[in-house]
Amino acid sequence: MKAIINHNNFVKLEDVETPQIDAVNNVLIKVKLAAICRTDLYVAEGIIPSNEGIILGHEFYGEVVHVFNNVQKVSVGDFVSINPTIFGENRDKMCGVDVDGAFAEYIKVPEYLVYKLPESLRPEYGVFTEPAAASLAVLNTGFDKSLKVCVYGKNRIADLTYKILKVYGYEDVCVFEESGELSENSFDVIIETFAESLHFAKIIRGLKKGGIFILKSRQYKPVEICVNDLVKKDIKIIAVNYGDFAEAVKLLSSGKLDIDNLIGETYPLEEFETAFCAAKEREAKKIFLGI
Repeated sequence: MKAIINHNNFVKLEDVETPQIDAVNNVLIKVKLAAICRTDLYVAEGIIPSNEGIILGHEFYGEVVHVFNNVQKVSVGDFVSINPTIFGENRDKMCGVDVDGAFAEYIKVPEYLVYKLPESLRPEYGVFTEPAAASLAVLNTGFDKSLKVCVYGKNRIADLTYKILKVYGYEDVCVFEESGELSENSFDVIIETFAESLHFAKIIRGLKKGGIFILKSRQYKPVEICVNDLVKKDIKIIAVNYGDFAEAVKLLSSGKLDIDNLIGETYPLEEFETAFCAAKEREAKKIFLGI
């Protein structure tokens, strides 16, 4: 099969062996459509360390083509997406970083990662299962719907998080572009989606006393933060990873969440270099690989 492989920050399209179902609970999925996110770009650029020879990618829509005989959650012919986090005893591993991912014709994963999608769901919406679950994580913090909320950053995850908050009944919500200046003491909650030292200082200024600072982006570079500013304003910092993937599937299938404006171009796997460049340049839209 064809796959996009990372070799010490040199990414290449190669022919590799198709994975085999050789263990209990394994599921083999034919990848139909995959998407490029910041994590994939960071791995390709060497910002995120990954194992040598790893197949990149973790956001995708596919069809189950083979299951081990004890698998019950899905069947051959089901359309699916996954939670890309493989739970480990000492640390979790991520598809496309620590183990082979979805920028390939096929991917093999444990059954517990797989989520069945309705046949009527558009493939592009199916690919958004992982990003939607990531945005749903902010709801895990339990902040009240009466609070004034700012989603900080002008990018896909900010727009998606804003849309999801609105669907779930949060009325006083805005998206703030990071190039602007936040008014001091303006918000009860600020959700960052663009983590750099300069922006953290802005966010702290923009929070009211006793405010909540939610970390949503995956910034792998060190970020400076003034602890004194946090303490003086009694600011609570909460980091969130993923929400409920089943809830993400339900939301994407409900018709209540319109993400058409977040859907960008689709490139064939063979044009992955062009696709990666487009993904770097167009933070507002998701770039896809047709497989």
